[in-house]
Amino acid sequence: MDHYRNHHEPGCKGPDIRRYGTFYSFTQGLLYIFCFRWRDLVDEEASSASIDREDPATYTHGEVEWLPGMKIRLIASFYSKLNPLKVCTPVIVEQFVKLVRYFNFLYLFPLLERNKTVQLTQFMVGNYSTGGALRDTGYDPRDDFWTHLEPVFPFDPYQLPHSRRWLDLDQTYLAWQTIPGLERDADDESYGGDDGEAEDDDDVEEDTATDYGHDD
Repeated sequence: MDHYRNHHEPGCKGPDIRRYGTFYSFTQGLLYIFCFRWRDLVDEEASSASIDREDPATYTHGEVEWLPGMKIRLIASFYSKLNPLKVCTPVIVEQFVKLVRYFNFLYLFPLLERNKTVQLTQFMVGNYSTGGALRDTGYDPRDDFWTHLEPVFPFDPYQLPHSRRWLDLDQTYLAWQTIPGLERDADDESYGGDDGEAEDDDDVEEDTATDYGHDD
């Protein structure tokens, strides 16, 4: 992600899924990994907090150390001209932003608020920006289908009865688990604070991950 961003950002005018789709796919994969495996991204030995892996609340007590360099590199990507949080699937972005705020890792609500004023179609290159090539296919520039990555949750949760036994034996598959109080804390957040400068970030569930997108 760092290499891609450093190479493309100098010539970037704004978020464009057609031009920088690879970068957004990288980012969305990272957001998805964080949402499911945030425990594995914590340096428990370096953390002063008394951590219980079965109790997410213990990760909010004391000083939790995350993998070296992760925070500063995420900030560099999120606040870059490529603006991946504007293009990645909103449901995944929303869950990620809630989680990192819950763990006092990053505070990204101001960036989401600012992104509401960003019109993705103004940065799209080629015929899609004018609807030329898609005029006969019902193209609507206001439709997220053309401007955001598509969410993919093929096995969440994993319900295939015969093959599931291999996952149970392997014990590496993680079913989605909500965090008690996460939604309440997010609802209490103020979206109308300052203008979301990057320095804000320095201060700072048995459901399925698809509950935010559609019914079970």
